[in-house]
Amino acid sequence: MAEVKKAVAKKAPAAKAPAKVKLNNATYATGKRKDSVARVYLIPGKGNIIVNDLPMGEYFKRAVLQMIIAQPFGVAKRDGAYDVVAMVMGGEPDIMFQKAIAAFGGMKNYVKSGQKVVIKPNIGWNRKPEIAANTNPILVAEMVKQCLAAGAKEVVVFDHTCDGWADSYKNSGIEDAVKEAGGVMVPGKKFLRT
Repeated sequence: MAEVKKAVAKKAPAAKAPAKVKLNNATYATGKRKDSVARVYLIPGKGNIIVNDLPMGEYFKRAVLQMIIAQPFGVAKRDGAYDVVAMVMGGEPDIMFQKAIAAFGGMKNYVKSGQKVVIKPNIGWNRKPEIAANTNPILVAEMVKQCLAAGAKEVVVFDHTCDGWADSYKNSGIEDAVKEAGGVMVPGKKFLRT
């Protein structure tokens, strides 16, 4: 599981943000949503956006997310006028799932001892976890662990993929996460009715 967490939270080696950012003349705000907290500093600068010590393009890999973040500066005609430094914490998928299932009385309310459990996450695409095209592998692993801890005899994970199933399972990080958590991966075609 540690390898999956590292893959999802992987920091690319190139283009690291500066180790120290001067916060003189900075305006800041703190935002909270559920278990996540973000502190964002707005500093007169050149338009650099740094999130958790990474340039925006490394933290947010999808172009649409980068556009959404930069858009207010364009609307205000302030492109390149400010640097943004954000520190984001919380919101890890395994912790969120643990809290959610606990709020419903725990997994034992849904999984009985000796049952076989089938989990069907979204593994439709042959994409790495950082791209966020599929269900987060950390979340899937936590679901498998919770089912087994509740007494499940076996936990099977599958999806009917759009791309080739073997590559999608492997490259999404879900296959390794499920196996490490004690689950079994099967091809989606095994569940097709004929």
